[in-house]
Amino acid sequence: MPPKKKPKIALSNTNPHADLLDDEAERLLSERPRCISHSRHPLEEDNWIELPMCRLEKQMELFSQAIREKPNWMVKVKDEKICKKWVEEAIEESKKEPPPHLAYNYKGTELTPAAAHYIIKENRWLADQIDGTVVMSPVMGVYQSDELIEDELRTELLSNAKVLEDVPDDEKDWHPRSSNQVLDLVHPSLYCFVYGRTYQVERQMKPTLLSTGASIMTPPPPTGVQRPIRYNMMGDVMYDSEFASSKKFHWLPSEFIVDREGRVKIDSYINNLHPVRHKMMYGTLAKIFEKFVPMLGRVLEPHHQNRIDPRFREYMASRSREKARNNDRFQQMKYEAKVPKKFEPRQEKFVDLRGRRLQVIVKMANIELTPDNPEYEGGNWHVEGMLNERIVATCIYYYVSNNISESRLCFRRRVRQPFSEGEQTEQSEGVVECYQVFGLGAYNNLEELLGSIETKEGRCIVFPNINQHMVSPFYLTDPTLPGSRKILVFFLVDPDHRITSTARVPPQQHDWLWDELKACEPFSSLPRDILDVIQGYCGFLMKREEAEDVRLKLMEERSMMVNHVNSGLFQQHFNLCEH
Repeated sequence: MPPKKKPKIALSNTNPHADLLDDEAERLLSERPRCISHSRHPLEEDNWIELPMCRLEKQMELFSQAIREKPNWMVKVKDEKICKKWVEEAIEESKKEPPPHLAYNYKGTELTPAAAHYIIKENRWLADQIDGTVVMSPVMGVYQSDELIEDELRTELLSNAKVLEDVPDDEKDWHPRSSNQVLDLVHPSLYCFVYGRTYQVERQMKPTLLSTGASIMTPPPPTGVQRPIRYNMMGDVMYDSEFASSKKFHWLPSEFIVDREGRVKIDSYINNLHPVRHKMMYGTLAKIFEKFVPMLGRVLEPHHQNRIDPRFREYMASRSREKARNNDRFQQMKYEAKVPKKFEPRQEKFVDLRGRRLQVIVKMANIELTPDNPEYEGGNWHVEGMLNERIVATCIYYYVSNNISESRLCFRRRVRQPFSEGEQTEQSEGVVECYQVFGLGAYNNLEELLGSIETKEGRCIVFPNINQHMVSPFYLTDPTLPGSRKILVFFLVDPDHRITSTARVPPQQHDWLWDELKACEPFSSLPRDILDVIQGYCGFLMKREEAEDVRLKLMEERSMMVNHVNSGLFQQHFNLCEH
């Protein structure tokens, strides 16, 4: 007689295998053509790092941003009379002393009429690229819309979010180290995937599955030998991608299916959002993400291209340079920053995400200010996630902004040195010319501010994860009343690099399973001590205390990674040294 199989816990009267989906779909996904033409993750490769904008182009960029900050700029930019006034104002503004934090980049550089007219032509072209309510934001390569989510859908989101908010005070999840200002409604750091601790099933699951069936523990990834932090000859930290990929944790994405018509269906549970209790929210989130899909397709290919390509002096090895000093042709080779005579529209590339199975990480959070706690100090410069999470783009919907001052989302990018590594130059020549053309002085950071966007109520913003961003501070406008900002965020995982998702990882929340079990026969009639024994065999579950402890460890690891990325990549010093 064959041995009996160990029974599997199932919460329905149907065959538990009906809750498992065929893996053929995943196999076919891996055979699809690449969605993105090249890497768009800032922590993986450095082929995305461009030369800095020259000082003249930085003035052009400021003018371009100022145009797209204006209300109804898409119409006004077509009006010759208005544009003439804008050009005159921008040229006069460029003659003024820049603010201290921009002085080394802009001081002494004036916007020329040719450069200003080039920007007018560029923004007229951008105005013609409007897709419905979606426009290019003041920050090039970042898209925004103030009318993407209609009032009815916003009301639906508010209603479902209220269910998450209206819990007893001792159940509110205030984000650690946020001074009780950031209330997490749905956050991926809680009950995250833990290598060597989290279990996963052999085949993907439906979103309503609260049981696990047979599952296996996920082994930790191979760690190899941990490399020490490296420094260059000037003592600056050198970036190493080894430190950007976690060997301990990762956020769990959910499966979002986008059909050929662009409709969205959520096909696995969202971590920390109960798929039964909050079923209505799942439908709302699917409808909102559906609105974002076309915007996402716009940010997955590079948009920011320098308008001016300065001619570089060709530096020679020291022996050759001495001979070349008497060469008239060598003496004539110098940096030149010339505005192109004709505006040539760049070739726009968009990624079609329809007909794809996407992996999306969901976050919902409120920032709550009170008369006793009236100011939010802002965030830090960062990119989203770690390398093993493969986040390539972020969607943010600011659905409530009540009694708070203006706040902005700021962006900056990493730039490379104007000289390739190993090129020889005389320090006096290189420093002077780099300052004259690029505004780069010795030991300035190789970073470039790209601008900022006002984050007002109702605004949707989508941006690539290739650049760093930071939330600016804000405060109560009426200090006698409370105020709040509420956001919904979708992080898109690289469609070409799938990671472990909630389709394979059963919910780890201890209370999710036990609340269901207590309502099912035969468990509902069992004594409490018997239930306690059964719980002892459910090692795949996490109690709240453990999940919160894991979250703190995850936050600590990410904090160290952000510091390493900032010092070794985004804030690396510009330096020309004599060899």
